[in-house]
Amino acid sequence: MNHQWKAASLQTLIKYNQWLLVSLVLLSALSLSLGIAMINKEERWVLIPMTDIDRRMEVSNNQLYPSYLKNWAIHVAKEMFTTSPAEVVSQHAEIRKISITNKELSKFFAEQLQFIQGSNASSVFFVKAAVPFEGGIKVTGTLHYWFTNSPEKIALEKSYLISYKEVGKGLILLSNIEEFKELIDAKT
Repeated sequence: MNHQWKAASLQTLIKYNQWLLVSLVLLSALSLSLGIAMINKEERWVLIPMTDIDRRMEVSNNQLYPSYLKNWAIHVAKEMFTTSPAEVVSQHAEIRKISITNKELSKFFAEQLQFIQGSNASSVFFVKAAVPFEGGIKVTGTLHYWFTNSPEKIALEKSYLISYKEVGKGLILLSNIEEFKELIDAKT
């Protein structure tokens, strides 16, 4: 009789352990699926600049929004082309923090440095438009520049293709700046 009671008790314990095991597997699968869903969930933020509350930018961890890219390209263009011989080196250092290292960009920096410091020229760039374009953002505006000890100021309509490379979720780095060739070819 004692043997039957032990066998029944053991059977009850085995069923109880089986239910615990099934519950554990289900809870583990549920936790795993919720963890995967949380990692892949898109998060969106709306950035509102303090000085211009009407200009809002959407930012996400899964995709790059055109409003953010346009503002990023405008900032890069203003930082690169509004310069003077005293500021150009520090501006290049700041831009290099958000750029990848490649020959084309290094060549652009060297040419701009040579022109600004070699000619003792200052410039300012007024952005008129920024449009997404294949491989980057096309920034169009008026480039004003002048030489030290010269009263003459030169104003040119310029378009630049500011290329970027996405290196992570929402992280972009400047990959190249080049004068937009179609605009030049159409005028000639």
